[in-house]
Amino acid sequence: MKLDFKKLKILITGASGFVGSNIVKKLHKKYDFFALVREKSKVDSIKQYCKIYRYSGDLNALCEFVKTQDFDGVLHLAACCILRFGRSESRELIESNITLGVDILESLRENVATKTSNFKFFINTLTFSMFANSNDYRPANLYDATKQGFYDITLSYCQEFPNAIFSHLLLYDTYGANDSRNKIFNLWAKGAKCLEMSKGKQLIDLSYIDDVVNAFDILINLCVNKKVRNNQIFSIENSKRYSLKELASIFEKVSNKKLNIKWGAKNYRKNEIFSPIKASQNKKLLAKLPTFKHKINIESGFKMLLDSIKTNGGGGVNTPFIIAKIYYALFYVIASVALQSKRGNIDSIKLLIFLTIKFLKFNPHKRFQHEIRF
Repeated sequence: MKLDFKKLKILITGASGFVGSNIVKKLHKKYDFFALVREKSKVDSIKQYCKIYRYSGDLNALCEFVKTQDFDGVLHLAACCILRFGRSESRELIESNITLGVDILESLRENVATKTSNFKFFINTLTFSMFANSNDYRPANLYDATKQGFYDITLSYCQEFPNAIFSHLLLYDTYGANDSRNKIFNLWAKGAKCLEMSKGKQLIDLSYIDDVVNAFDILINLCVNKKVRNNQIFSIENSKRYSLKELASIFEKVSNKKLNIKWGAKNYRKNEIFSPIKASQNKKLLAKLPTFKHKINIESGFKMLLDSIKTNGGGGVNTPFIIAKIYYALFYVIASVALQSKRGNIDSIKLLIFLTIKFLKFNPHKRFQHEIRF
């Protein structure tokens, strides 16, 4: 007799991002995922693996949606990571990294209060840079501060869920095949022109994406079976860490090509992290994730990254530069129309000027900063 096991129904945020999309794709046969995404988020890569709920910011609508689903748990990965920002970006950081999470917690709280719920866990994601060169909380930037802010908020909300486990997974730098982020490894793999970098002495703790997905899977099971204490922060640190310069050397060996890097051309960033936090440095707050081990070493990970680029032409889609190409294309088309007109098309010329100003202001790196510090 074949037993029919019901899949856990999980609400996941950040499913359109690199880590979230890999979780959905690799674990969709095991879990029933509902991806909460922004109205304009692109979901083509995940829509066949999960159900989609587009959140407009209407909390009442979200509460009604959650009531109809009775989720078993939440994986909260959504985050806005901008390392260089101005006024508008600081507001976006707070809305994405704090407000969205609070909205979800509030919708869950109302659901639990109105009926018997199956809710078992809430897994949040944290970052190593919250502990910048310190054994205790010391944010390297506003992004880290917002992550800490939401962590503190969960400490309050967890009291509303006496039967659920709240847990936090602290991630280090991640990489892998088909990564669309502007990571330094993707620039290396694509044979970028001369890269000006720091001296490269900072240690990097790297996790291949398959290992990261496995870590979330392990933590889900630990929470469901209540084998972890509430509000514990678990790290997936590596036993072996490499300096950025050492990683470049390994990459050269795996790719069989010399990287064009000018070491020492840039100063280290403000609050540069030279040695990421380890669980042993703060045993009251941090612990290694039980049973978790990295299965993919650096050499194998770099090889899979390079193979994915050979297969699909790049580590995913490089969003900033695609936007730049669109600007170029529009510029060319409208300029052609304006120049071919005998008297000149006033509307075309106005639009041409507008696009020129927008393009000159556009900084493809400003809003797509990666967490790795080089």
